[in-house]
This record gives sequence, C-alpha cells and structure tokens, in this order.
Amino acid sequence: MTRVLVELAVDSLDGVRTAVAGGADRIELCAALELGGLTPSAGLAARARAATSLPILAILRPRAGDFVLAADDVELLCAEIERFRALGLDGFVAGALTPDAEVDRAAMRALRDAAAPLPLTFHRAFDLARDPGAALAAILELGLPRLLSSGGAPDAERGLTALASLAAQAGSRLELIAGGGVRRHNAARIARAIATAGAPRAIHLSAARTVDGPMRWRGAALQFDNLGRGPFERRVTELEELRATVAAVRD
Repeated sequence: MTRVLVELAVDSLDGVRTAVAGGADRIELCAALELGGLTPSAGLAARARAATSLPILAILRPRAGDFVLAADDVELLCAEIERFRALGLDGFVAGALTPDAEVDRAAMRALRDAAAPLPLTFHRAFDLARDPGAALAAILELGLPRLLSSGGAPDAERGLTALASLAAQAGSRLELIAGGGVRRHNAARIARAIATAGAPRAIHLSAARTVDGPMRWRGAALQFDNLGRGPFERRVTELEELRATVAAVRD
C-alpha cells in the first residue's frame, strides 16, 4: 500500500506542538474545531509557523453553518490567503457549494487562483454534495490537488465503500484524504479502503477529547452551549491517540 500521510487538525499552539511530537506529517490549522473548523487568526498562524517546519494548511471558512459562499465571503477569504501566504504557510483548505448542492466552480476557481501556486484542498463540504461523482469530477476539472471526505457518511468508517469508489475514480489525479471519526482502532482499515497503487493517500484526524478546565470557582451565570459543552471545559489534542494512530497506518 502507498505510504499513508497523517494530517492533524488543530486549533491551538498546543495542538501544533502535539502534531510535531506525535509524528503527524501535516497540520490543518483552524479555529473552533468544535464547529467543524473556522479560519484561524493571523496570530495563531504566525506562532504555529514559528513552532514547526511541518507543512501547515490554513482552513478558509468565514463562519459556521452551510458552505454557500457569497461574493463578500470569497473576497474575504482571498484576503486571508494573502495574509497567510505572507506568514509562510504552505497551503489552504476550503469548500464551496451552490444552493443546489453542487461544487461552486466560480468560488473555488477564485480561491484556487488566489492560492496559486500553493495547493488548495477541497474539504468535507464535499460530503454534502448531491452527486459525489459529479462533485469529484468538478474538483478534478478545477485541478485541485486534494480532497478531504468521509465518503458522504457521518464518519469515514461508515463511508468506506464510497471512499473506495472515490479513490478509484480519482486514481492518481489527486490526494484523497479520509477524515471523520478516524481513531487508532479504525485508521488502518480506513487507509486500506482508499489505497490505490501509485496514488497519494492520507488520513485526517483531530485526536481530540474534551477535558475539564482549570477553573476552581464555578458560577452558574453562563449556560451550556448548543453543542452540549459547559463553560468550564475545553478540547485538547491527545498525544497518545495521535501516536497510536500514526503507528497503526505505518505498520
């Protein structure tokens, strides 16, 4: 099987350090991973760049929710690309759909051209596309070098059959990255599903868990958010989970 690259999604400097210590090959830098990942701050990007020589890709997502981008959204993201380029980042991750759940070619073309010559990954907005085969064809037509997908399922393990089909359709024309619920116990199985001779393949994970925060006095004024977390919790990147997942796809 072609060597499987491990991409770690992080939203903190601690996460960047964990990526380095845990053996990740590449970092997807975000804000608010609990919302699926939003555009990170320039400050975090600068500190991340100073902390590692690993390739760092910045996600370009201006808000939570749907993946339909208005003209103002695209203009904003093109400006973010220039900011991140100046900080020495290595590429970008974005996804835009039309209201009819097709790849928004115009938006993606604008982002691709703004990013060039740095690579642009199409992210899991793909998994909301009405016709995955047509969506992949559009991504290939746009010349995007990478696609992150769970095979249209809630997680990659349940999308194995679809991921295998996408791998066969893409061949060696792009790097297929399997993401969504990737952990140490299923990483090798997911990697095998997307294996195609000679084609670049990768897995994507956050290796995150929610932990209790350090506050000792805890008032009741703030309510739980709509994701079920309280104001005294935080997400952290687990070093051992990352190391075990890396080992699972390297054996």
